[in-house]
Amino acid sequence: MDQENNSTSTIWVIIGIVMVILLGYWIYTASYGGYSNTASTTPTGVDYETASTSDDTLTNTDPASLGVKTVTLQDNNDTIGLAVGETFLLKLGENYAWTVTVDDQSIISRALNYLVVKGAQGIYVANNAGNTTLEAVGDPVCRQSTPPCMAPSISFKVNVVVN
Repeated sequence: MDQENNSTSTIWVIIGIVMVILLGYWIYTASYGGYSNTASTTPTGVDYETASTSDDTLTNTDPASLGVKTVTLQDNNDTIGLAVGETFLLKLGENYAWTVTVDDQSIISRALNYLVVKGAQGIYVANNAGNTTLEAVGDPVCRQSTPPCMAPSISFKVNVVVN
């Protein structure tokens, strides 16, 4: 009888360990690897290069393989040249909560229904020929903590020329 109780106890211990591992895996994937049906403009976006949505189907796509340019903080105060229909990934980082504005959205605008890599603010498409400015203000994410930090905001600006 003692041997049967020990076997039953061992089985329940193994089942408990498997359950804990599965629960941990589920929490991890829900926090870091799950897809969302909304585009993210926050620094806590999904950890995928891009994922386009079409008819509620998500696909994982590397922007470099699509010929998508990447605009970063190193491009601050530069001029970017695009052709009509060309796109770029705005990736300013995750240390700031970014608010992005485009002076003339008939020239460039944010492409809808795309998920972007963590630290990116969206994919933008050149709609028409012309010149416009994309500006962003980044507030340090530590301002959302308690107590908030006193770190200053930063500004970002690029001129965009579409031919």
